[in-house]
Amino acid sequence: MKTSKKILLFVAGFIIVLLILYVGVLHKTVQTIRSTDESKHHRKTLSVNNFEKLDLSSRLIVRIKQGKDCEVEIITDKNSLLKPSVENINGTLHCTIDSTLEKEDTGSIQLRITMPLIQEIKATQGPEIYLANFQADSLRVILENGCAFTGKNNTIKQVSFKTSGDNRLQITSTF
Repeated sequence: MKTSKKILLFVAGFIIVLLILYVGVLHKTVQTIRSTDESKHHRKTLSVNNFEKLDLSSRLIVRIKQGKDCEVEIITDKNSLLKPSVENINGTLHCTIDSTLEKEDTGSIQLRITMPLIQEIKATQGPEIYLANFQADSLRVILENGCAFTGKNNTIKQVSFKTSGDNRLQITSTF
């Protein structure tokens, strides 16, 4: 075997070893970050009967995605006294926080809602709502008193908005 081929094989082997080491270090770093996140937050997943409407009446960060079944994942800080109440009443999912315990800064409470169909979102008292990659025929959004609505990459044929108070709307890539 010629010397040039030996050098090329050595360099290729060295590069492969460096790549394997890099992937190992990256994997360990990601696992460390994930375990740190898990130690700071409490997650609870609820299976809920079918619902097509949302009523959000507290300062929450709500992410809505389309899926086969109706589920709600509640993410709070481990030491948080605030626990959201989630209740399905006649096809409407009501999400609230006990107003006697509610502080100004409840932005650390997140809800991840998975649902197959959405018809209406009603929000009051400042939730931040993210609706992404959803397909529906029509959607009615009612925002009151400091709410924020962000819609991205949705396919909705008819959308109507009703707002009162200081609200923020951001809609991108809607078909």
